[in-house]
Amino acid sequence: MKRASARGGFTLVEVMVAITIMLVAFLSLMYAFGTYVRIAAANTNTVQASLFAEEGVEAVRLLRDGGYSANIGALANGTNYYLSWNGSGWVATTTPVISDVLYTRRVVFSAVNRDNTTGQIAPAGSGTTLDTNARGVTVSVSWLPAGTSSTSTVSVSTYITNIFAN
Repeated sequence: MKRASARGGFTLVEVMVAITIMLVAFLSLMYAFGTYVRIAAANTNTVQASLFAEEGVEAVRLLRDGGYSANIGALANGTNYYLSWNGSGWVATTTPVISDVLYTRRVVFSAVNRDNTTGQIAPAGSGTTLDTNARGVTVSVSWLPAGTSSTSTVSVSTYITNIFAN
């Protein structure tokens, strides 16, 4: 005659604990994957906006190369300009141009002052002179991320000079 084992019911408890541990691990991995996908989607917008901003800086350089006085020097400081491709080159306009369904790119120019003794770029004030052959350029790209009500913005700032004296 065989004797009944006292461990017979304990195997069922072990299986339930193992299933619970595997379920918790699986759900944790699914949550981590969902978080990764959400962050990756948000990062994609930021990367694309950064590329639009860099393209804006290159477009301003092409405007400069085509004629600093006509294309850059004639534009007002502090005004929002929007870059548009007219089929043969870039143009700066005050009419908003949507770069993509999601993004809006604007360019703002600013005056550049130089220190009278060192010639270095300096804030406006006494001891500085306006440099008419240099402009500050800020290209900003803004978008409304999906599922939010606040606008995100990426900006790139640089200086551009009349290196070709045109």
